Amino acid sequence: FGPALPGGNAVIVNIKISDNIPPMIQIKINFLRNMIAFPTAGGEIDPKQISLSPSTLFANDWLLLSAGTKEKGWNTMTISWGHLGAIWGNQGGMPTAIVYVRPQRYTKHFMDTNEYFTLCSFSNQYKKDLAYLGSHSGKEEDKIAHTSLHPLFEKEGVVFEEASLILVCKKLYAAPIVEEGFIDKKIIQENYPDKDFHTMYIGEIVKAYVE
Repeated sequence: FGPALPGGNAVIVNIKISDNIPPMIQIKINFLRNMIAFPTAGGEIDPKQISLSPSTLFANDWLLLSAGTKEKGWNTMTISWGHLGAIWGNQGGMPTAIVYVRPQRYTKHFMDTNEYFTLCSFSNQYKKDLAYLGSHSGKEEDKIAHTSLHPLFEKEGVVFEEASLILVCKKLYAAPIVEEGFIDKKIIQENYPDKDFHTMYIGEIVKAYVE
């Protein structure tokens, strides 16, 4: 799917959707519908062109961090800590996302055993869904069934039909946060009373989709 028509010209498009449509094509169809209705909207973009406030995206809006596949299993969790930026490579560095997962989280198994992970952001109407997904374990229940969200399965992993921003990330680096690395020891007292330090994952953003 190409960019929206210049000048906001009205068009009529008839799209016949089969039951076996690939997930990413379904996402692009949704974005195309948005582009028809709102010519300034986008679809797949160059990850280096992402323009947003990472602090607001993580801390205020929250995201779903997902890893795994439909065939071998997967899970998702809500996160409010993370970073977006650039590191390594040439021409300003690779666009990257950094996420943190505690050892007891069910999602960590899928983060460790899969090459990719995804980040999905949503409009505020889905905040209750994200709150539920962040407070219940996918190991104990089909927690997605308790939400209004619909997972879509792509070869790199799991994304969601309702997402307004999708980042597909290829793992580059993973390492645990260690106690000896803290300069400010109060952070340990306030965030790790049980010494359950996060593992940090750095992923190259290889695909980005915006609504």
